[in-house]
Amino acid sequence: TWSICSWGHCLVLLSAGIIELKLPSDGTRACLEKIMITLSVLICVLGFHGNALVFSFLSCTIENTKFTVYILNMAFAELFITFHHISFWGVFLKPMTIDSDVLSWIDRLYIFARNSSFYFLTALSFERYLSVFFPVLYQRYRPKAFSIICCTLLWGLALAVSLVERYSCYPSIFHLDQPQIIFSCNVATIFQMILEFLIFIPIMVFSTFAVFFRMWKKGQVMLDVTIMATVILFLMLEASIRMIKIIKYWHNILDGPVFIMIVMLDSTSNSIKPFVYFAIGWWNRQRGWETLGIYLERALNHKRNIEVSFPPFKAGPGPAVHNTDHFLAWAT
Repeated sequence: TWSICSWGHCLVLLSAGIIELKLPSDGTRACLEKIMITLSVLICVLGFHGNALVFSFLSCTIENTKFTVYILNMAFAELFITFHHISFWGVFLKPMTIDSDVLSWIDRLYIFARNSSFYFLTALSFERYLSVFFPVLYQRYRPKAFSIICCTLLWGLALAVSLVERYSCYPSIFHLDQPQIIFSCNVATIFQMILEFLIFIPIMVFSTFAVFFRMWKKGQVMLDVTIMATVILFLMLEASIRMIKIIKYWHNILDGPVFIMIVMLDSTSNSIKPFVYFAIGWWNRQRGWETLGIYLERALNHKRNIEVSFPPFKAGPGPAVHNTDHFLAWAT
């Protein structure tokens, strides 16, 4: 049952001749394969370098905030994803014999990184929602290292989900003589649907749009624009991939046009985020050309680009004190 494999699996199985991609004619197949390979390799190489730049800027140059920690982890996860795509496209270009255990580990890392990136984007959207709608409670009760703790837990969740998916649904892909465990794979697929489409995606969409429209009335914050653009691209590209993958689990068909569309979307969805950050920072520039690090820092800025006017001082015989809670709520 080839529809339950990940798209990385399908690429290698296609290149090895285990499964065949049925297209209308040999000429059409060659043309589509050439276009698909050329564009996908270019997109993945650019995406790998873009994510490497974001990771290096956030690690070494830009001071991390409670929100940029999620972007840092997301860029690190997408380095693995784009490297996975580049590696498998190389195998697609030059078919070779690959040990099933090596393929299993590489694809396991791909699933792990892909789920992690998705969870980090959801957590970023939700924490931004809490900081905007519940500023006083958020500032008072949020643990100091909450972002780091949250990312650690999300790495663990992604690892658990990827292991469940791998060992429930993929034995027949790597060991063709073993019977498929249909019931376990059904349970794993339903669990994944609930986790993604009933929990994480609704939280992501609600949090993002609520913050965006709330802040629209007060003046936009660049971080909110960045999150909104990233979530919209996720819904257009990666969410559709996840939906098609689940549909194909019950409708076991691997036709050429669908496969080509999927691999193109998958390559684009994990490569485009760094360029979205740079484009948003460039769009909001105040003078001529600047460095990519400045563009990235501006795109992830969670403060308004206006002069700060402090609340009135508290009158009294003691030292002047600002109304801190009010200021934190205003400045967030």
